[in-house]
Amino acid sequence: MSNGESSKEAKGLSLDLSRLNPRQRETYNSVLLSEQVEAAKNRGNVSLARRQEIAEGLLNGSIASKDESHTPPKQYDGVPDLEKFHQGGERSLAARPDIYELDD
Repeated sequence: MSNGESSKEAKGLSLDLSRLNPRQRETYNSVLLSEQVEAAKNRGNVSLARRQEIAEGLLNGSIASKDESHTPPKQYDGVPDLEKFHQGGERSLAARPDIYELDD
């Protein structure tokens, strides 16, 4: 491959990355980093073609952005059921009494 071809690929990749919103860009960097870590184990690197696939996957939705795939924490509709909370604690104590014994 000549330098002209590789610079064309790099320019194409650059254009695609510029179309990513900040959230997609963060996901792109995260996915790329994890793939680079795996590739480095075999003394390799992530190809420009694979980088392009990641960017296209983010743009077309086949790869979800970090915030889109994250499920929000469960919210209580009111006061938590303290009775169930205490029952859970009692079960934990009953399961491992040896670690909760007090010295006399």
